[in-house]
Amino acid sequence: MPQEKGLHPTAVIINDSSSTLDELLNEHGLELGSDSYLRWKFNTNQHPRNWNWKRKCFDIGFVMFVEMFQCAMSTTGTAVAQDAIHEYGISKSLGYFTFTSAYLIGEGIGSIFLPPISETFGRKATYASGVLGDCIFSVLVAAVPPTAPGALAAVIIGRGMSGVVGAITSTVGPGSLEDVYTPEHRIWGVFAWTTAGSLGLMLGPIYSAHVVTYLGWRWVYYTTAIVMGICFFFSFFLHESRPSFLLQQKHKIILGKTGNTSLLIHNPDAIESAVGFFTETLWRPLRLLVTEPIVILCSALNAIAFGMIFGLTEGLDIVYRSFGFDTKTASLAFLPLAIGLFFCIPARVLDVRRFRRLEKEGVPITPEAKIKSFAIAVPALAAGLWVFAWTIPPLVPHVSWAVSMLALIPVGFATNDLDAVLAGYIADSYEMYAASAFSSLSMLRSILAAVFPLFTGRMFETLGNNAACSVFAAITTLFCVSPIILLKWGKHLREHSKFAKYSAEMSELSLGSERHSSEKGVVVLGNASVVRPSVSGEGLESSRSEALHLPVNEVQLVTGKSNGQEEILIARVV
Repeated sequence: MPQEKGLHPTAVIINDSSSTLDELLNEHGLELGSDSYLRWKFNTNQHPRNWNWKRKCFDIGFVMFVEMFQCAMSTTGTAVAQDAIHEYGISKSLGYFTFTSAYLIGEGIGSIFLPPISETFGRKATYASGVLGDCIFSVLVAAVPPTAPGALAAVIIGRGMSGVVGAITSTVGPGSLEDVYTPEHRIWGVFAWTTAGSLGLMLGPIYSAHVVTYLGWRWVYYTTAIVMGICFFFSFFLHESRPSFLLQQKHKIILGKTGNTSLLIHNPDAIESAVGFFTETLWRPLRLLVTEPIVILCSALNAIAFGMIFGLTEGLDIVYRSFGFDTKTASLAFLPLAIGLFFCIPARVLDVRRFRRLEKEGVPITPEAKIKSFAIAVPALAAGLWVFAWTIPPLVPHVSWAVSMLALIPVGFATNDLDAVLAGYIADSYEMYAASAFSSLSMLRSILAAVFPLFTGRMFETLGNNAACSVFAAITTLFCVSPIILLKWGKHLREHSKFAKYSAEMSELSLGSERHSSEKGVVVLGNASVVRPSVSGEGLESSRSEALHLPVNEVQLVTGKSNGQEEILIARVV
């Protein structure tokens, strides 16, 4: 590429003489970057972040609905087990393992491998295969006769495999949100996604208790198969959202039409070899879980919080039976938890206002700027559990059941806020590898969620309702220090993370000028300005010319007023 005389070595004017190539690139929403690599063109509507709102609503709405429904199915085990154990002649603990823990163990296993697969082979195919698999395995669980040889093993395998494919939306979902939303819009996107999942967790016990009562436990899974079959049909209308995967597809098309093998792309997801994929890419989430402090802290906190929620699917039934409720009525105790989810809305409003204020002031917007509510959510979780623990029988027999249910509202708020804040923080910190980073969290969460219901019932029977709930409250109280850690040292941990830096660099290279358009400190001057050495020699001054691109780590913007409008005046080399 020609370089204008007198320009700084990093200032490269794009001037390809081939109009045919220009037209072809423009047709696919691409351009040549300053490093001669293909990348996304500024504001092209072919990039997922520039899709119209209808396209985004359909695709992300699909992911959220499947996430909500599959989360609901993960908490159906208590009501189902109480009915199914009589058919299979098994203990209550084995029943909980079969219908709850097996699913969650499968989800933990799926969390390890599925996000890297989606990052390499695309989101659409991963989602479609996931809902189809859930449909098939739900039919297996519902249809196998209790007298058939190996019937119980078939049910356990069916629930486990449903969990494996069910991990797709819970772990790949954050990646899809990062694909299509800018950091500001991601605040609401992540909130809606986590609310959908948490709402599913709360509604699952209510749904299963009523279906078991009126139709029998098998219809819990027959309805799952029907719903997932419908979702499989709608999955054909999804669009691929992984930008690097789309870029690779377009690159192949352009190479096929031009035969120009000198046209290259930055694609960190490219498979160099099968061995590399299985040894490096596929094990990425596990590696992050043991090497990244941010992932370790976020995973531990989220896993314990959700483990207790799954423990409460058994614990709340025991507690409200002591009030004289039956299983169907006791399941309604999850409604206050569901109501609490929506108390996160004011926190997200404040997040958006803070984001816009910092953007207006020109202050760099860090992931830590969006986790302020975290400092309220953790104490709220502890307080709600302490109040609940000491407003229930047998040690506090004369307090109305309504009081203890009100105490569950802050628990619902805290659970959803933790999920939204931590998912958003991981997405902002690890960017294009958000799905792999979040899968580490999801894996640990699934393991603890699988374990808690196995001992919760016995713990409540042995310690009593009050002491058992106090154990949950005490554990949560210990984690009240975690917001201080992230708020005070999160930036330090993130800036010293090699993988977070690598992810940011790869996002920069593969997203190209689309990314530049929304992030301060990156120069994409389009047809407005070109930068030449200043008279003082200390920086680069702006003047009118053709398109120019400068790397983010080498320039600093200086803006000022010109004809009443703010324009880029100087881009200094830093």
